[in-house]
Amino acid sequence: METTDHDHLGKLITYAAALEARWAVLVASQFRPEHRSALTWLNSISGEGSGFFGIEVQAVRIADSPTAVRLDMVAKPDDFSRRARAGATSLSEAGGRYIEWWAEFLPEFHVAHPGWSNAQTPSPYNWMNFPSGKGGVRYGLNFAYPTGASNYSLSAHVYMDDGDSVYPALEAQRSEIEAGCGLDLRWDPGENTRSARIEACLDPADPADRAQWPEYRAWAIETLGELRRAFAAPIRNLP
Repeated sequence: METTDHDHLGKLITYAAALEARWAVLVASQFRPEHRSALTWLNSISGEGSGFFGIEVQAVRIADSPTAVRLDMVAKPDDFSRRARAGATSLSEAGGRYIEWWAEFLPEFHVAHPGWSNAQTPSPYNWMNFPSGKGGVRYGLNFAYPTGASNYSLSAHVYMDDGDSVYPALEAQRSEIEAGCGLDLRWDPGENTRSARIEACLDPADPADRAQWPEYRAWAIETLGELRRAFAAPIRNLP
């Protein structure tokens, strides 16, 4: 991964034109000021529903966790910010905050995990789901303030609509899954509900602390990918 140069920017525009792409993403370890300005200018003359993203990739470590990839969006289409602000005007403060959170999260998620999800619209809710390829089972990400907790946490999880039938099949493989997974997993059979979940948590993780959003995004994107890697085969082989 390199610092941007004129060749990178030229190829981005050339390939975008050849493919008639509506969206283009330039990823680099560092953006030179002139190239960031160029993407900003391209966005200023782009039509609605199209634009250019600039994303810097860095390696970060949160506490004692393994090194993770951090993606910082240094350039984005103007309508992303406008859409977040417009949505926030008619929502609660929390709803507007989540719209802005997802507006920053989704482009980085799609770069890290291309083709996983079609989600494009920032949501005013504290959660978002991602497909597993199996009906009734999905991956999810949400900010949570559980009963009895003293702070918010961020949960990346596998969610099962019918825990009675699906959860036991996955729990039977718990040793193998955990042995090949670098996550500290919490297994919740949902004893008082039909649903169940298996999750990894970043605790604390306050959605109001915007200064920590880049670290939260890095953790979430890395952890969702690890969950998918660990559970893809067990979910695929469910009866």
